[in-house]
Amino acid sequence: MKAELQFQPAQTFIAGYGTERPDSGMLLNGAKNVIGPQVRRLRWSRGLRQRDLAARLQIQGWAADRAAISRIESQLRCVRDIELLLLARALKVEVSELFGRCGK
Repeated sequence: MKAELQFQPAQTFIAGYGTERPDSGMLLNGAKNVIGPQVRRLRWSRGLRQRDLAARLQIQGWAADRAAISRIESQLRCVRDIELLLLARALKVEVSELFGRCGK
């Protein structure tokens, strides 16, 4: 009798953040993004409140509010690629800086 091959979905490891759950959009630690802590750090270092950052994003056309910024920083919300670009612009950094240590 021929043994059947068992394929397991590939898992991606991101240093310091755990592994990604295939097709779930979440890391095993429950996080929905890896940039939240860096967004918070960069925002604080610029003396911005969450609503200040939301206002900068709204000027760029993203209808973000303070609650959305809070969910991103707490890693409770996924972040789209265009949102990465807008966040980087609002914080006046390169997109790669939003990834902190996991982007290196």
